[in-house]
Parts: sequence; C-alpha cells; structure tokens
Amino acid sequence: MRQPVPAQRRRPPQRGFTLIEALIALVILSFGLFGLMQIQTRVMLKTGDSKAQTAAVNLAQEKLEELRARDYADIDSDEDLIEAAAGDTTDFTRTWTVTERTDPPYKEVSVTIDWTRPGQDTKDAGFTTVTLTTYIAPSTLVELDAVGKEPTSPPPTNSGGLPPTISVNIPYRQCTSSASPCAVAKNATISPSFIVTDDATLSTKNLAITASGASTTGSMSYNTTSSSVSQDIRTPSGNDKIFNVVMSVNDGVNTTKVTLYFKT
Repeated sequence: MRQPVPAQRRRPPQRGFTLIEALIALVILSFGLFGLMQIQTRVMLKTGDSKAQTAAVNLAQEKLEELRARDYADIDSDEDLIEAAAGDTTDFTRTWTVTERTDPPYKEVSVTIDWTRPGQDTKDAGFTTVTLTTYIAPSTLVELDAVGKEPTSPPPTNSGGLPPTISVNIPYRQCTSSASPCAVAKNATISPSFIVTDDATLSTKNLAITASGASTTGSMSYNTTSSSVSQDIRTPSGNDKIFNVVMSVNDGVNTTKVTLYFKT
C-alpha cells in the first residue's frame, strides 16, 4: 500500500533589507551629510568674512586716529603687519598712503587693510580689502589781539571726527571679495543696500553709489531713520561679465568706501 506524500511546508516570507537596499540607503545618507557639511562651511565662511571686515575697519580707524595725533610734518606713508590675535587665524596688512595737497594745504590719508581668508595662501584666492580715507589740515597758531578777546581768525582743526562706517545688508554681505564675485542673473535688476553711520548728520549729498561694468537705474534711496541706502543696478546682458558697485560716504572731512563684486 502506497504511503501518501506529505505536502511541503511553505517557508514564511523573510523580512529585512537586501544588500542593494542597504547600499542605496547609505548613498542617500552620504549625500545628505555632504549637503549639510557644505551649508555649514558656507555659514562659517560668511561669519568669518563679516568678522574680518569689522576687524579691518577698526584697524583702519585706529591708524587714522593715530596719524591725526602726530605732528603734521611726521604724517608719512608706511605699512605694517598685524598678526592674528589669540584664537584667530587672520593676519592683516595695513598700508597708509599720504598725499600732499595745496591751496589750501592739507594731507589726504588713505588707510587700506588687506587680508586673505583662512586656508588661502595667495592674494588671488579669497583676497579682501577695506579702505578708509580722511583729510588732515596743519595746525595754525593764532595771535590773540588782547587778553580776553577772541582770536582774529579761528585756528583750523586737525581732526574731522570719526570716519563714516558702511555695512552691507543681506544678501550681498559676502560680495566684498574681488577674487570671489557673487553670481547674479544677467540683464536683471539687483538692489544692493547699505547701512551708513557717522558722527555727523548726513544727506544724499554725502552719499554716492556707482557701478563699473553695469548701469544704475533710477535714483538712490536714503532712509534717514534706518540709515539705509540702496540703488537699483542693471546687470550686464552677457554671461561671465564681472562688474562692481562702490558705496562711498564723504562727511565733509572723511571718506569711506566699500566695493561689491559681481559676475553674471
């Protein structure tokens, strides 16, 4: 008598990940982590640029005040190197240029601060610059007519107060490097804006925004309440066109300039 053949048991479906699925998940995770690292690197770079620019302005103002305190005849061109402070990695090169002027006699003094981004060894890679300009007149002794009387003519001052300061508003705050111009659309309108402060009262006569390689459109806007200055700029129509925008402030004695660099 034939014995019945027992039915084969079905194997329960196996659960888990195959090797291919694990590799795909690993690749996706790697791309995500790489993107986060890129974002963090850019944020740190922008923060470092802003910190370096603030330090550069302070170093330039410090040198201008030092030159004002010198005897007029001792105000000459020179340069020095400011090494990175403890906990920092940015070295600054400070150069001051003195130009003699006549009728009336005074000296035009420009202090330029140059530095490179951390990790860059050459000026062509991440090189940035800040320049402050002031005018210093010679002190003049005035003879008094008599005790208690005012002098015949008041002596000119050898100090013009603090130079104006300019800060760049977002999103163009990182565009101050000529080696890394900010990418913008061609044949479009951008509106760089700045915050301008000074110890003197300013008006539109003290401010100027110019463009080289591009064109300004409309008139400059100046909000005296927020100290915000902006100007519409029409970008070039071609690709890979480099242009710059210069914000300049002259309070009657001191001049401060900031240059932004762009590329279509």
